[in-house]
Amino acid sequence: FWVAALWSVSMGVFAAFIGTCIQHDGNHGAFSTNRGLNKVAGWTLDMIGASGYTWEIQHMLGHHPFTNVLDVDEEERKKAGEDCPMGDKDQESDPDVFSSFPAMRMHPYHTAEWYHRYQHLYAPLLFAFMTLAKVFQQD
Repeated sequence: FWVAALWSVSMGVFAAFIGTCIQHDGNHGAFSTNRGLNKVAGWTLDMIGASGYTWEIQHMLGHHPFTNVLDVDEEERKKAGEDCPMGDKDQESDPDVFSSFPAMRMHPYHTAEWYHRYQHLYAPLLFAFMTLAKVFQQD
C-alpha cells in the first residue's frame, strides 16, 4: 500500500508540474524560442488527462481578457474616464479564478469571513476538485 501511495503522490506532483509549468509556458509561447517545440510542450496537457487544444482556447478567451480586472464594469468606466475607489471593488471578474471560488479570499478587498482563516488548509482540496470539474465538464 505505501509503495503505491508514494508513487501515486509523486505522479500527482509531476502531473501538476506539467499542468502549471510545461504546458502553460508552451501554450503561451514561453517554453522555447522554437514555435513547434512550444506547441509540443502545450500538448503535454493531453498526457495528464486534459486537452491542450481546449485549454488554449478557454485560457485565451475565458481568462486573459479578465486578468487584473477587479470590477465587472471597470473597462467601460476607464473608457468613460471614471473609476470607483479600490476599496469598493469586491471581486475580480475573471471567471476562471475569483468568481469560481466563493470559499476563497483571494484579494485583500474581499470581505473577510471566519473560514478564510483556514483556507490554507482546504484550498488544495478545493483546487483539486476544480481541476477534476474542468476535465469532466469543459474538456
